[in-house]
Amino acid sequence: MSDRLFDPRSLAVDPALVGRPLPSPRRRVAAFAVDYALLLLPTVATALFFAGLALRLRDPTGYAAVKTAVFAMPKEPAAQHALMRDLAPLLVRIDAEGLPAAVKAAVEAGDLDGAADRLAQRELLVALDVGGQPAPVSPKYVRLALERLIPDKLRAAALFLVPAIYFAVATARRGTTFGKRLLGLRVVRIDGMPISLFDGVERFGAYFGILGTLGLGLFDLWRDPNRRLGHDRAVDTVVIHVGGGRGGDQRKELSEAPLSAHLERRRAPGRTTRSGQPSARHAARRVSPRIVRSRYVSGVPVGDAPLY
Repeated sequence: MSDRLFDPRSLAVDPALVGRPLPSPRRRVAAFAVDYALLLLPTVATALFFAGLALRLRDPTGYAAVKTAVFAMPKEPAAQHALMRDLAPLLVRIDAEGLPAAVKAAVEAGDLDGAADRLAQRELLVALDVGGQPAPVSPKYVRLALERLIPDKLRAAALFLVPAIYFAVATARRGTTFGKRLLGLRVVRIDGMPISLFDGVERFGAYFGILGTLGLGLFDLWRDPNRRLGHDRAVDTVVIHVGGGRGGDQRKELSEAPLSAHLERRRAPGRTTRSGQPSARHAARRVSPRIVRSRYVSGVPVGDAPLY
């Protein structure tokens, strides 16, 4: 016998949420772009820290060589030769892009001086890729990709630890991030309960579902009546517009009125004649329920225990 029965209360909508205005897709994307720009520098710093720590523990000589190449590239030929001699085994181990096959052969044969001489014919390009596909390097360059210095088991943590903490904690504690707050947005649970830290972590993890659908999940901003994406449905949340920016005061006024008032206001004719009757052009104008639902949270109060 099952130890759990279906409970419809988890699918009910908080009455205070019904009729609240929803942000436009453009506002949602703008808020995420602000958060992404804010997180870029801390994410890069964290990835560099993990890369440096891992390399220092595994290869102290290679760590010293990378540190010198990044911060104090020598100008003397002898010092450059010594640096390339220490870097050659590291470049071979991470399979650096643009590395000549002759350098790999020389390192495998134990001829580090020969490998350094061949590396001197190329220019060293130190780079860190925090996402996406890097552009191919020119034949005259050898790319030292710092993210490859991070062990595979720690690479995901190094690149996504800061964003995970930021989105999970900010959403759980305040219901908003810096970008959402700037654009007047807030994340709330549809049942009116507080968002827990576990909900915040799960919501962030569900972001990657958009990548799993090859971006098609973003069309839910237009398809879903309440503009909920996959990560919203994963933890039963919805993003509402609480004010700020253009139209903020008007949306706040609308959100405090019952849903019936919104419908009547949107169905009111746009123009009238001198006798007070709607003009022939606007008398038949009506707004479909789907358009109304796309701008205001739709649902049924909790007391009716509906399915959502």
